[in-house]
Amino acid sequence: MKIELISPAAEESARLTPLALAMLAALTPPDIEVGFSDDLIQPIDLHDGFRKADLVAISVMSKTAHRSYEIADACRERGIKVILGGVHPTVLPEEASAHADAVVLGEAETLWPRVLADFQAGGLKKLYRPDGVVDMNLSPIPQRGIFHSHARSYIPLDVVQTTRGCPFLCDFCTVHSIYGSRFRSREVEKVLTEVQGLTRWGIFFADDNVIGNVPYFQKLFTALAPLKLKWIGEASLAGLDDERNLKILQKSGCKGIFIGF
Repeated sequence: MKIELISPAAEESARLTPLALAMLAALTPPDIEVGFSDDLIQPIDLHDGFRKADLVAISVMSKTAHRSYEIADACRERGIKVILGGVHPTVLPEEASAHADAVVLGEAETLWPRVLADFQAGGLKKLYRPDGVVDMNLSPIPQRGIFHSHARSYIPLDVVQTTRGCPFLCDFCTVHSIYGSRFRSREVEKVLTEVQGLTRWGIFFADDNVIGNVPYFQKLFTALAPLKLKWIGEASLAGLDDERNLKILQKSGCKGIFIGF
């Protein structure tokens, strides 16, 4: 059995490795062959791609939804089963269901093994809903080996996530509705273990608010400082009015922060 994991393209997308698909690869049993295609790096052939794939999984954001549906429809016309997941299908599952054999809502860690088992048993369901939020400490380290064939085409940053969820209700943001209104975090030692195994120029911390949980931020990034990292991330202004936190940012190797106002 072979699965093709697909990252669809949008013109304004940055060439960053798609962390969600690396997590799916890590959650996939070793007896299943995993392929990976990045439509931004090498445009997908809608008529002749994925000949050997039994199943295609597409991670969908709103900006890539149109292209995702094109790819999904082309695969289904050729008899390949399609799974859609990600932020956009989670918010608009009925829309996504028109282009998929199954739609996965929310976080994949607890649902992906169930999806694969159902597919192999011939009982794929139309919709998979989470029972609750994921304990990030039970998540495996993402399988970044799937990116090796495209490595030189990506920005030289490894994408790492340390927290999910956010208590702030910014009207431009969907984080609280997708990941919950409480901060969830990984154990510091687990983050250190993952980061020490990375080899690229720097790190992009994909947390939606990397400094939002201030006590956790202080503990984690103080522990990261001796590693001499270079990193960028995203944050609100919460916590940035404290000079101690600015010093932690500097000492930990922060080179830039995207601020959401």
